[in-house]
Amino acid sequence: MLSAATLAIAFSAVFTSAPAASALQWSSDTSVNQVVSNAASDQNQPKVEAARDGGYWVSWFDGIGTGWDVRLQRFDIHGDAVFPAGGILVADRSFSSTQDYGLDVASNGDALLAFRDDRSGNVEITAARYRPDGTPLYGAGGVPLTNNVGFVASPRVACAQSSVASPLNSVFVAWTEGASVRVRVIGSNSAPTSVDQSFAPSSGSYSLSDMQSGGGDVIFSVVHATGGFSSPRHLLLQRIQSGGALPWGLPLTPVFTAGSLQIGAFPKFDSDVLGRSFLTWYSSSPTLQCFAQFMDADGSPLWQPDGVPVATTPGVRVNPALAQTGGTFLPVVVWREQNASQSQSGISAQRFDPTSGQRM
Repeated sequence: MLSAATLAIAFSAVFTSAPAASALQWSSDTSVNQVVSNAASDQNQPKVEAARDGGYWVSWFDGIGTGWDVRLQRFDIHGDAVFPAGGILVADRSFSSTQDYGLDVASNGDALLAFRDDRSGNVEITAARYRPDGTPLYGAGGVPLTNNVGFVASPRVACAQSSVASPLNSVFVAWTEGASVRVRVIGSNSAPTSVDQSFAPSSGSYSLSDMQSGGGDVIFSVVHATGGFSSPRHLLLQRIQSGGALPWGLPLTPVFTAGSLQIGAFPKFDSDVLGRSFLTWYSSSPTLQCFAQFMDADGSPLWQPDGVPVATTPGVRVNPALAQTGGTFLPVVVWREQNASQSQSGISAQRFDPTSGQRM
């Protein structure tokens, strides 16, 4: 895992779509980007999410000397830090290594975090919520969601967004627990609700891949290791409502089962306000190729089963990322293109017709 003594985000590039009056507040000099943290310790795994007022929430891990702590900072639309240097200390942890964690923004602008937590002496999953002024709505220690259940990993958090900017929208937290994926919901009173569901396969194991809000519900993706370490790994999807209902039913909806995901790959995806999902991934079978899929709100694939290859010419393709462009949904995938020996690399991109999945 790479780390750096100074964590800096190139906000001048992020704000290219900001109004002209505010964009002038950001430096156009790439050598003087906005510094998020220049603490003497290391910083790692930064995440950034847009706030509702044109600002940004930024989270990261800090301080390998005493363990990787969780910190949070907010920048306003002018690029000024809202909280003191170093941001808010969300959790003073003792981990000597890192795993992924979750950052999202609630419909009313609050920052939502979910992370592994060893402050109790056990490794648990904790959620935290902060108002734009820095008030911790889940208390200074956050809300614990597990109680010494064993192996837990890589949590995600998402708010069931609606058209109303309300603090009452449910907050979902999901994580890998043993060989299953577990989902809990936190209510408007800052306490976990009765929604506490686990999803496990009949054979093999599930690992949480990603989670996003969509269509007023939450959608999460799962990597299914069908057997042992070298067994095929499939990509699955599920939609869950605030009360725990599963509109798509069970088992989980297949996205990619014709081959195998690359070992160690946990694909990201994006969902829109209609509840449709855009996914991209790369495979070990077929060998090192990238695919994309567009799933409807009812869980059915809008493109060909098992996804559309991002390109069909000979080549090695890995590490895809996705984006949406234009005023309407125009999906784009960017990936790392390599020669057959993987000794040379470049960057390629492809846009897709959202209706047919045709490469444009």
